[in-house]
Amino acid sequence: MWWRIAVAVCLLSGLFASASLEKREPDFVSVEANTVESPYFKFRYSFPQGWLKLDDTVRMEQNREKHQKASGSVVRWTYDLLLASPGPIAGDGKLSLPYIHILAIENAQDLFGNGNYAKSFAKMKSLAVLHPPQQKKFSGQQFTRTDLADKESHYEALFDTAARNYFLLFQFHGRTQEEMDTLAKTMESLKFNK
Repeated sequence: MWWRIAVAVCLLSGLFASASLEKREPDFVSVEANTVESPYFKFRYSFPQGWLKLDDTVRMEQNREKHQKASGSVVRWTYDLLLASPGPIAGDGKLSLPYIHILAIENAQDLFGNGNYAKSFAKMKSLAVLHPPQQKKFSGQQFTRTDLADKESHYEALFDTAARNYFLLFQFHGRTQEEMDTLAKTMESLKFNK
């Protein structure tokens, strides 16, 4: 009888530890088939079927390494939540087009709204803004969409929103504007549990 109680206590403590990890770690996500779920940001998103993602252990280790290297000099931390592509993804996270990148930036209120992030990014990377930022709503959450293009046939659709004191960003990268727009349509799969 006592061993049943011990097993039950172990199982319950494991569940509580897992739940506290999910609440404590912004980059903890679960992926089933082609759907990623973030308990911290409370969203579910489905990327194209058959696409591959960066291994979660590697992704989270890279997030920790970035933070350790920049320790003391970083005002805000950036967490990669998903890197996905139709082809294999190198351990260094480098991707070839097309790809999807979801990230969260801590304490980035200055980036919120009106395409401010994309505008600053365009200045830094010599990218052209294709049209003025557009307001979009997915699952009741307000996003700003900004499309960018560079000279080397790289198109990006950026969707940004505020979530839990973070700047949440969904990026869709393609070789053509049509490819980028097709990937951007996957935003329709996004669901928030508030």
